[in-house]
Amino acid sequence: MAYDRDELLAKLARALAQNPGSSMKELAEEAGISKASLHRIYSTRDSLCQTLVEHTTHILVDLMELLRREHHDFDGELKELIAFYVKHDAFVLFIGREAFVQMIDEAVWDSCDEALASFFRGGKEAGAWRADFSSEEMRDIFRSLVVGILEHNLWDGKYGKTAEKLIYRALLGGIASK
Repeated sequence: MAYDRDELLAKLARALAQNPGSSMKELAEEAGISKASLHRIYSTRDSLCQTLVEHTTHILVDLMELLRREHHDFDGELKELIAFYVKHDAFVLFIGREAFVQMIDEAVWDSCDEALASFFRGGKEAGAWRADFSSEEMRDIFRSLVVGILEHNLWDGKYGKTAEKLIYRALLGGIASK
């Protein structure tokens, strides 16, 4: 049986986000494949986690590229940023777990943090948003809001396709769009 690598990785990341201590058997069940198939693809749980960390690192690099480009329409680009996070929800939640975030290269994580803060700083300087928060606080508020809603969605799927709209509206309620 052929597997879509990205789909399989997303299922495995989502399963580990829900239960970081999952066994290979439990992960296989969550992914809808046999334990033997999972072992053929990833011989050990450590190799699976390393693959997930590498994939998540590539996503973080893509995020930094999105954040570092020249910005002209901060409102539209904020929607694009939210859509990016929602699209990669399984990996956002995976990397949010203490057991896995420590596996990400610190320089990559710090660069991503600075790029996100810089995006919010640029939006404030351009007058796109009014906020009594520093760009670093806006980054943290944004990330917490996104992760909170994605986490809630992981457990009960309540927001589904409306998660992007909810995140956007909740964030702008706090920083008032111009």
